[in-house]
Amino acid sequence: MCTLWLPLVDCGNRAPSLEWLAVEEPVLLPPDQLVDAALRQRHPVAPRVHAVLAAGDALVFGGGLLHRTHVTPAMTQPRISLELRWVPTPA
Repeated sequence: MCTLWLPLVDCGNRAPSLEWLAVEEPVLLPPDQLVDAALRQRHPVAPRVHAVLAAGDALVFGGGLLHRTHVTPAMTQPRISLELRWVPTPA
């Protein structure tokens, strides 16, 4: 799978952005393994990275990248974004 994430407003400072673990997850994880405590056990030293993007910038990433919304109390503006995913047809 490939994802294109395109913010339509500036994000990462006043509007929420994306955050990800700087490690590729080779298998699909069940929902109970996606909670923060379980991910910290699974990847204890993997840094979390978040994007600061201008409207029209783009992130492209594969299906193994664990990501979520990055939001802080200072982010008071709404985020508007476009997300497209491509999934290969099984052979």
